[in-house]
Amino acid sequence: MSEAEEEIKEIEDSFKTFESFDKFGWDKFAQQLTEFIQTERYFVDGSLVISLNAEFGRGKSTFFEMWESMLNSSDGLPDVVRLNAWQSDFINDPLLAIAFNVVEHLEDNGKAPEVIKKIKTGAGKLCRATASIGNDIVSKFTGVDLVKTGKAAESSSLILDKKIGEQIYDDFRERTNALEDIRDGLKEAFTKEGVSNLIVIVDELDRCRPDYSISYLETIKHIFDIPKLTFVLGVDKVSLSCAAKALFGQDLKFDEYYRKFVHRNVTLPVPDKAATKQLCSSLVDEYMESLELAQINRFSYGEMDRYRIDNVTDLCVLLELTPRQIHEMFRVLGHALCCKEAQAGRMLWGWQISTMFMSALSFVNHDLYNQLGQGKASFEQLGDCLLSYGLTKNKERQSDWWCSVLFIAFANEDAWNIEAVLKEFQRLGLRQETFTDEEEKQSLDNLRKSLERFMSQGFGHDQGYESSILMKVYSRIEGLNQFAG
Repeated sequence: MSEAEEEIKEIEDSFKTFESFDKFGWDKFAQQLTEFIQTERYFVDGSLVISLNAEFGRGKSTFFEMWESMLNSSDGLPDVVRLNAWQSDFINDPLLAIAFNVVEHLEDNGKAPEVIKKIKTGAGKLCRATASIGNDIVSKFTGVDLVKTGKAAESSSLILDKKIGEQIYDDFRERTNALEDIRDGLKEAFTKEGVSNLIVIVDELDRCRPDYSISYLETIKHIFDIPKLTFVLGVDKVSLSCAAKALFGQDLKFDEYYRKFVHRNVTLPVPDKAATKQLCSSLVDEYMESLELAQINRFSYGEMDRYRIDNVTDLCVLLELTPRQIHEMFRVLGHALCCKEAQAGRMLWGWQISTMFMSALSFVNHDLYNQLGQGKASFEQLGDCLLSYGLTKNKERQSDWWCSVLFIAFANEDAWNIEAVLKEFQRLGLRQETFTDEEEKQSLDNLRKSLERFMSQGFGHDQGYESSILMKVYSRIEGLNQFAG
């Protein structure tokens, strides 16, 4: 491969596409969303605004990157620009942030150069007027900064000064005219022949300051309500609702308020078990596969086979981990299990399960994670955790598999008590509640043999360690977190 070809490949690899990166089958959703937009825009008078809703960490940004690549690479589809609202938060002017990207897109495509000049002129006037309004004008004419000196109340006579009042009025009029110039310029630009429909993707809106988030919505509605424009807002509605209520009060009916700005709400599909398994398999290759790691001179103590991939998939699905949390869990696993080449792949599966479980638990129940890791939890607390997440009802294995593995990992040589384990299994519904003396003896004997097999095959020992395996795993993870946090 020539140097030029390598450069082209590097550029192509930097863009996420559905073909190269989609782990959840979101390409079908992207096609449906695109078709929906192309039809729905005919049923609104101005711009079409769609809210794409998903919790933090569910993959909105990744979806947007892949969708943008799809739109850019296909003929006959709308043009697209993608904005990160959070990156422009510090500018404190969503109008200029949006206008800059839209105008830059038009310039890059050589569209409507004379109209672009009009928009830029309006933006310049707007900046000048905005910088002069209010307190800044008083400061310019009197040398007194009312806000900094705290003299706003007792210095009201300054504001009544005729010269200052006229300046404020003139600057407000200039700002109003500038806004009209920008709005009219954009409308004119998108009515020009050859100017395509444009999808404006707005990501990270819910990460912005509450006042900036709301200002962004207001700007889209009042300034960019223009045919041929479609805005797709990536939001966590719960977080955005909190931002709005922080400004307008907790009694705000957010759904009704949000409907003023958004025509349609759609939800990013939640990955099913098959999609989660696909993601886990790819992350195993990336973080724990010896052939992959050997290329960067790294090795994993805990290579995962098909059964372990099934186990980690069960954890991710039942604990409802987000894609971001799953990725973070594998980063922890990859680092925690990093080893020298001679030790690669030698970790027994019981230790792998314990490490996966503790890493996943740290996301969903950090208090119990700390209690287990510090030896402050009880059998009952661990059992309640497994029960609440459905790990005691795995239909693809014997129902007590997770309990057997993790109860062994929980106990140390002083705490191990087969009668206590049987009692907990009964409480969780994994054994019948009452026995005759002979049945109880037989059940204890069967459970003991099963756990001894798990101990030997999964953990490499016949008795409990001085400190529990979960505590050892916790110590390793927390040691890494000290450097990551």
